[in-house]
Formats: sequence, C-alpha cells, structure tokens
Amino acid sequence: RGLTDRSLLGKVQAGYCDGQRLSEIITAEECQQLQQAGVLNDRGREFFSRCVVFPLQDRHGRTVGFYGRSILEGGKVPKRVSARRGLFRVEAAKGAASVVLVEGVLDALALMQAGLPNVMALGGVQGFNEELLAHLQAERVKQVTLCLDGDMPGIQAAASLTRKLEAGGLEVQVVKLADGQDPLSHPQEALRLLQGDCPAATDKVRKYQKLSQAQGKLKVLVTVQSEQGQQAQGTVDLFSSRSRRQEALSLARQLGLEVADLESWFLDILQEVQSQKEQPKSLFAKVEVEPMTPAQKAAALAFLQRGDLVDCILTNMEALGYQGENEAKLLGYCVSVSRKLEKPMSAIIQSGSGAGKSYLAEVVRKLTPPEEVVFYSRLSPQALYYMPKDYLQHKFLVLEERAGGEACDYQIRALQSSGILRQAIVTKDPATGQLVPTENEVWGPMAYMETTTSLKLNPENTSRCFEIPLDESQEQTRRIHERQKSLRSLERLEGGEREEKICQLHHHAQRLLQPIAVVIPYVHLLTFPDQWLRSRRDHDRFLTLIEVLVYLHQQQRPRKVHNGLEYLEATLDDYRWAYFLAQRVLQQSLDELSRWARELLTAFEENSWSNITRRELRDSLKWPDRRLREAVEDLVDLEYLLVQKGPNNQSFFQVSTGKGSSGPGPGLMTPEELAWLWKETA
Repeated sequence: RGLTDRSLLGKVQAGYCDGQRLSEIITAEECQQLQQAGVLNDRGREFFSRCVVFPLQDRHGRTVGFYGRSILEGGKVPKRVSARRGLFRVEAAKGAASVVLVEGVLDALALMQAGLPNVMALGGVQGFNEELLAHLQAERVKQVTLCLDGDMPGIQAAASLTRKLEAGGLEVQVVKLADGQDPLSHPQEALRLLQGDCPAATDKVRKYQKLSQAQGKLKVLVTVQSEQGQQAQGTVDLFSSRSRRQEALSLARQLGLEVADLESWFLDILQEVQSQKEQPKSLFAKVEVEPMTPAQKAAALAFLQRGDLVDCILTNMEALGYQGENEAKLLGYCVSVSRKLEKPMSAIIQSGSGAGKSYLAEVVRKLTPPEEVVFYSRLSPQALYYMPKDYLQHKFLVLEERAGGEACDYQIRALQSSGILRQAIVTKDPATGQLVPTENEVWGPMAYMETTTSLKLNPENTSRCFEIPLDESQEQTRRIHERQKSLRSLERLEGGEREEKICQLHHHAQRLLQPIAVVIPYVHLLTFPDQWLRSRRDHDRFLTLIEVLVYLHQQQRPRKVHNGLEYLEATLDDYRWAYFLAQRVLQQSLDELSRWARELLTAFEENSWSNITRRELRDSLKWPDRRLREAVEDLVDLEYLLVQKGPNNQSFFQVSTGKGSSGPGPGLMTPEELAWLWKETA
C-alpha cells in the first residue's frame, strides 16, 4: 500500500500477527484473559491471524482495543476488537488547534508519511463516536478538517459529520477529493488540498436561509454555485420529497451538477434545521473549564490529603451558611461525589416548608463543579428522552422541588436502576414520507437529588434514594437565626470572596478525583437488617456509601494491584463515617412508620398519653395540623393507635395494647464491634 517508513510504523506501534498458537505457550489464566479481551477466540486461535495490527487507545493513552488489516486475499477487512471503543493516534490532538480526520488507519498513515502530523482515523465512514468528540473537546481543538474518500459514502459521511462536530462546538472544513480517490491511494493530492494549494470544495458555496415553517411545510431559500462560478437560487419545501426532487433537477440543469448530490444536500439541510429546533446549541453547550494553575492544583491536592478531610468539608459547608445537621450535609456531599462511580447514589431531602431543604441542595450544588451539575426547577414528561444521550452521564441531577418532576418519575427511576433510558417512537421518514420506528437513548449513570415537603413518599422512589430528614428543632431554628443576623453585620462584606474561594477549592479537588475500583475487605463481616424486602436495595446503598467515602479519600490511601487492576481498600474510618450517616438516614428507611408517625408514637409512650384529642396533641407538640393529621392516620391504619368516640362524636386516641411499638429492627454493627471482629478474624 506504499507505507514504507519503518520509523513511522514503529511510532504507531504497528505489528503483525503470524497466527501461531499462543495458547500453547501461555498459561491457562492468560489464555482466558486474552479470550475475554477478544484477542483469542473460543478455540484459542488468534482473532488477528495474518493481520497487520494497530493499537487503539482511550483519551489517556491506554490501549483499549485493536484494529487489524488482513493480508490474505478475500480476508475480512478491517477487523476490530473493542466494540468500537478506542481511537487511533490520540496524541495528534494534544496541543493542536486543528486536526485532520480521515476514514481509515492506513489513510492516516499515508498522510503522516507525506508529512502531515496531526491526523486521526475514524475507523470507517460510520466510525465517529462520542469518545472522539469528547477527546477533541477536552484537548481544546478548535478546527477539524474532514478528508474522506471521494465516493458517495464519503460525501454523505462528510455532511453528517459536519453537523455532529459543529453541534459539539468545533469549526469544520471539508476537503473534497476527486471521485474514486482516497488519501491512501493519492496522498500527495490530499496533502495539496489540505495545505490550501487549490480552492476548497464546492460545499463552501452552498448556502441556505430558512424562510417559513407552517402547516406541514418547511421552506428554505438555497443558493448554489458551480465550480465555474455560475450561481443559481431556488426555493424548496424540505418536507416534500416532490419539491426536493424538482428543485434539484432545476438547479442541476442550470449549473451542470448531480441531481442526487443536491437531493442529499437538501436532506442534510432538513436534518440540520430540525436538530436546531429540537436541541438548541446553547441549551446543552459544554461548560468551558479553565485549566488549573500549578498553585490551584497543589492546593486542591493538599485539601484531599488532609487527615480531617470530612471535618473540613463540614466546616466549609457551614461557612457557606448551612448551620448544624452534619449528617444531612455530609450525605448530600457524598451523593454529589458518587456521580463519578459506576453506581451513584440518590437522595430526597424531606422537611416542612422553610426548614432549609432547598438551601442544603443549593450548597451541595455550589460545591460541585458546574460542568457536572444539571439543575432544573421542573421537568416535562418527555424532556429526559430527548436530551443528548451522554448529557446526564456521570452528572449530578438536581430537581428543585419534587412537584416539578412528578411527571417524569418513571424516567428517573429507570436511569437510577438500569443506567439507561430507551424509548421507541414512530416518526416520518422525510425522504419517503413513510412511518418508521426509531429509538432514543439517554445514558446514565447519574447521581440524583430532589427536595420535598410531602410527608408520604412513593415507595418506588424511596427504595432507590436516601431519605434525608432535616432538623426542625428549636435549637436548629436558633442557629439559623444567628446566621441570618450575621448576614446583616460586617461579616456580610467579607463573605462573598471567601465563599468563592471555598467553592473553587472544592471544584478543583473533585476534578482531581480519578476513577478507581474500591474493595471493602471486611464486607463479609457486616450485618444488616433483613426483615423488610426493601432492605435488599438499602443494603446495596449502604455499601455504596462506604465506597464513596473511600473514593473521596483516594489521595490518602495506598493503591493496590490485583490482576493488573488498581484498587483502594476501605478502612475502619470509612465504616465509622458511613455508620454515622446511616444511624439517622437508614433508621428511617427500615422503619414501617413514617418519620413523623414514629415521633408521634414515641411521644405517646414517653408522656403516657391516653384518651387525648388531636387538638391536645397539636397544642403539646406544636406541629402543623397537616403533619399531625397524616401521622395519626398512619398510626391508626397500622393499628398502633386506637380511636375512641366520645360525647358529640369527638375522637380520642390511645396507644394500642395489642401491638408492639418496636422500631425498625436490629441496627447496624457498630464500628467498635466491627473493629473487634476484624481483629479476631485477621
């Protein structure tokens, strides 16, 4: 194929697989690992036998797959291992303002051999994926030049890729090779076009302007110029295949162009106009992140290495104005950080109006890097289905108030449970006018948080979320009053800059957290209540809570290796903090009674109340009538309270003597018990 530069082939780590039986010279374990990776088939033979092979890498330069070209006549060309993961020459984009994209690996090598350094390969006309776009964006590439094959698939792919890359915020240029040419067979011609020795492709002199859209019509004014400089205009209804055909014939006759080429362009315009309508660029635009300075990185690293990291987090949240309630603050922070894990956590902050639930969510949101937060006051029923498929992936989704998201409860639960939201719908094919099924996908996983004043929550939601009750005591009210007073003092003039520094420190620190596996060495010693069916999910959430705490302390833990994979081990301190959080949060989750029903029953027992009216209860507890009414209904329904009718049909309540008032059952193993048991079994 004309690729003769040995140093270039060495640079890209090209190799040749001669097809020997590797299974005969490696261990059984190594053979199994290579079969799992796809390098060996089920019979132990090499997948890339008689192939020239090139490694494919992820954004960080780690090999995640291979691309092979068979040298046998009639051999399958090309062959890949990685399920379309991995990129060829990720280093081409590093520090580059512009990158050239070609179809195949050999096309890229031909241009590199001709002297062009910043070339990457798509892996075919259908090879573009979100991984490539994310890499170009992360490396701050400004411009992409497409140099695809000069056949109809290449022309169509260039138009499709232009839309996708421009939607990702990149400037795109298209270099059009002559019919039948490709960069591998004509590298010098491709290089001459790329270096600007001849005019750009005619795509640059094709323009359109939207005129109107109403009553099933979408009219645009198109302007087309031929290579000889002749220009013509026409109006086409993009929704009508007949209008597209007639206008393409008219323009083709005037300018000597291909009818099929113009019709394909009209379809590209239609898709572009529709995508602009359904998904404005500004709505899902990527948040630009300024690179950390060495001083900022050092400060963030020092913060993550602090022995009192958790205490510092709580102190910083208090400095942002949230007083007390350390369990609620720390759990909210952990839910946000869990977005980076494979199984993120979710939480519902529950309290009466004015207790501070919205402010807790706001403080947690402020401490999360803005590019990883998705915040809404309301979601319509179909909103999640039509988001970019990777928009929510490893993000922190915050819903301001539960009432604003009830319409999409099912979609949120699906993302929490399976990590993917898939919808099949029927749309009209603009080319044929026929109804065809299409599929929308939105990927997770994501961390989720919402707030609510509701006393009764849907069990389908609570079984997937930590319920965070807020402190509504008089002491907490006093703390909030003191904070409100401080905001009217001189302290107010100093707070803004300090809060900004705190938030910036946490943003940088969380950006430094890297994906790594977590192992809990004492996991088989742990006990967990099992009398309720929902404890199956609660148990898993409790273990995830331990993992998040380990993940948060990754800069303080030694990294261990097992079968080539790095991992961190949980310590007793991680369990101690998880136990501290679970004592309040899981206690409520594992109780058949709601929070306020349990508190009301406790009040009955502590005060030995009998034959008491609801008004007397309200006067004693100082509770809102709605809360008291719902708590009484729960206790009566579950036969914890008996209702007696008195004069004038007045109701009196007393504790049932035939029903025990036990709490949620056996508690978790204490940290002290775990420490002793682990020491005994070591």
